[in-house]
Amino acid sequence: MLPGKFLGVVVDFNSTKELLEKVQQGYLKASWRDGETLKTGYVLVSAGQIMGALVEDVLNGTRLEGESALEEMSRVSRSKKVRAVELYEADVTEILRENPSIRVENGVISEEIPGWDLDSLLLVLTTHRGELRVHNGGTSWRLYLDKGVVRAAQTIRGPALKGNEALKNLLWEIGKVIKDGRFETGGHWEFTRDEEVHDGGVFTESVHLLKEKRRVDNAKGF
Repeated sequence: MLPGKFLGVVVDFNSTKELLEKVQQGYLKASWRDGETLKTGYVLVSAGQIMGALVEDVLNGTRLEGESALEEMSRVSRSKKVRAVELYEADVTEILRENPSIRVENGVISEEIPGWDLDSLLLVLTTHRGELRVHNGGTSWRLYLDKGVVRAAQTIRGPALKGNEALKNLLWEIGKVIKDGRFETGGHWEFTRDEEVHDGGVFTESVHLLKEKRRVDNAKGF
């Protein structure tokens, strides 16, 4: 159990991004069943950034720390096992000083977003800094996002494309991705010069247009 001041419980949330914005200095706490045991996870947050992670097995006392704990939290997040998250205010610097093994370097909870969920996708596109993988059938793309702007792109399955050509290919297929594909957030990516994208804002703009088209179609009863 980490020290802190209880702020409240969030039950209805679409993404951990929403939760990170609610805690300036402190941590998120969640519990879930894993087979025959019960686990509790903590994600330390400072100014919207993940600074540390800890997962404790409540019954046998074992624990995962740092990157391993964050990977476990990502797995649980994707499985939708967590229904409620507690928010705590705490001195993150002090907690990490006393527990240096729970610190993480590039803290991101990996999440999967179905292609049709444009609201959650737009939230990620406008707030996430790091990798976003896009999967659809036989093709997958890898983007580096910087709060609404695609800085780099490449295909990781399908035709071998990089930079502007990879992004152009994704935009060509975006309708199919929205219908049948999925998105997956990730961490840091050291991209190369030939993977850089020149007009990176066009992807977020395209998703906004698709959302508006859906709204208009629904209003017309299509």
